[in-house]
Amino acid sequence: MKQPSLRQIRYFTAVANAGQVSRAAKELNVSQSALTTAIKQLEETIATPLFVRHGGGVSLTYEGNIFLDHARRIMAAVDEAVQAPRRKRDDIQGLLRLALTYTVAGYYIPAFLERFQRSFPSVSLQLTEAPRDAIEDGLVSGDFDLAVMLTSNIIDQEGLKFETLMQSRRRLW
Repeated sequence: MKQPSLRQIRYFTAVANAGQVSRAAKELNVSQSALTTAIKQLEETIATPLFVRHGGGVSLTYEGNIFLDHARRIMAAVDEAVQAPRRKRDDIQGLLRLALTYTVAGYYIPAFLERFQRSFPSVSLQLTEAPRDAIEDGLVSGDFDLAVMLTSNIIDQEGLKFETLMQSRRRLW
């Protein structure tokens, strides 16, 4: 069974709210024919007329009123789905104390830091470059929240939780 598109549902809702195809087309910045075609396809898809057309515009049929109730909930759910990740990310704020080994700080992290700060503008970063053993001690003591470092030499394998972000072959410089 073919499903209505979000565009068709959005167009239907706009026409139902405006009561006129011409007014809805102007609000949506689309042609009247595009709007009429989308609504006709929607009516064919669900196999029922949604509007009664008359000289002053359009009126909803009984089925159109039922569909409008669902269409509004669908569009609200879509809006929520689009906004939720952004809101969640925007709610993240504070200070992140990030420790980096010298190698990681110089070669790997600059591009990631720029992307992080674009994604989480309300988070302040306090960067500390330090040797691996000082970083391990700082993580255990709570002086650092997070560290980016080579994991192959970690002494406290049991006491620290770590994940591999990337792997590279060892190279001699």
